[in-house]
Amino acid sequence: PSNVVKGTDVGLCSAVVSYPLPTFSDNCPGGSQALQSGGASGTVFLKGTSSVVWRATDAEGLTSQCTFTVTVNDTQAPVITCPASQTQTTALNFCTAIVTYTTPTFTGNCSGGSVSIQSGLPSGSPFPKGINTVVWRATDASNNTKTCTFRITVNDNQAPTISCPPNISTTTNPNLCTALVTYSNATF
Repeated sequence: PSNVVKGTDVGLCSAVVSYPLPTFSDNCPGGSQALQSGGASGTVFLKGTSSVVWRATDAEGLTSQCTFTVTVNDTQAPVITCPASQTQTTALNFCTAIVTYTTPTFTGNCSGGSVSIQSGLPSGSPFPKGINTVVWRATDASNNTKTCTFRITVNDNQAPTISCPPNISTTTNPNLCTALVTYSNATF
């Protein structure tokens, strides 16, 4: 048969692969064919490329063989799990909050791969006031990817401080029952 290419079965790093059995003919009747190496049709093939060799033997013991490949590709995206979104309050006298979160985890149908931050700030960073979106990506050993997103909301709950000028005591202006007073503006 022709070479076979198939994706892994769901959740597995392998696939059950069926292929048509080779056929043979000879100028004289009799003979048989047998699988020499590789997997039989309808059996499990691991991710990767496997060679399958069949041999035909005629009634006189003469042989001929054919070889084809079965390629099983991992086309399944990994499953990534992000931490829950969270809300923090700014640190005292700062407009940011130091936020820590757990690194996202991932699983794949085949072993290998990694997770990496794509946008946003890493855990332990000072996150600014407002809504901060963090995106992480899992990449498996076959370069299939999947992302997850969570938000870090930083609220400013610290009231401002205000400094007023000192109290003023003055006398009225001559011949008036009022006084013209100047003072500096309050600061905050």
